[in-house]
Amino acid sequence: MKTNILAFICFLLITCNNPKKQVVKIFPDCEAGLMEAGIYELGAVTSIPKIKVPDNAFSVIIDTSFKAENYTPYFVEAIKTIRQVKTDEFETRFKDFNDGKQIVWLINKSHKKILLQTALFDLIAVLEAQDSNNIWKPVEYMRPVFDNFQYDYIEIATNTASFFKVKLPTEGSFKTKFRYKILGEKAFLYSPEFSGKIDPCKFIQDTTETLKKKSMLEKFVNYVN
Repeated sequence: MKTNILAFICFLLITCNNPKKQVVKIFPDCEAGLMEAGIYELGAVTSIPKIKVPDNAFSVIIDTSFKAENYTPYFVEAIKTIRQVKTDEFETRFKDFNDGKQIVWLINKSHKKILLQTALFDLIAVLEAQDSNNIWKPVEYMRPVFDNFQYDYIEIATNTASFFKVKLPTEGSFKTKFRYKILGEKAFLYSPEFSGKIDPCKFIQDTTETLKKKSMLEKFVNYVN
């Protein structure tokens, strides 16, 4: 009996002195960063779709039932005020825009107009993801532009909506949470979090190109005066 008790005590001492090691997920070494530019083509300002959203607020909504299938791109409406465009050019643009990708809605039910910054008629936004330590980090950089004249605003009036087109992250070995980070007039706006998968090397930027070094979204606010 004494032998059994001593054996049990020894087992407890060994277990306490050698706690089970925690498994820490470490990203693989990447020969080159795979981060790409976030290019998010805007849709025209339109009426609010049949989606339940909070009153008196500006909402970013990801609803998988909405696909780019019969929507007007913002480019078409904006370019009408600049120059004459042939009908076939509009038709081509409509066709290219409506490729079945996911639509993310920007719905304004607040009491004031919302201004979002744009570059070359695209929304200025990037995809962010939580790394292995659950810290939010960009997995995209901004689309580089060549001069300040390519920046502008899109205005979303009260009780109207706009939208942008995305390809949701569904490929890769790393499963995590994502969100879209959007450049507003004077602050960043965020989409709701959602689950997906990504290649871990997309957290890493290839800084061998000068334009990419200068195009991280968190370094810039208030492009347009």
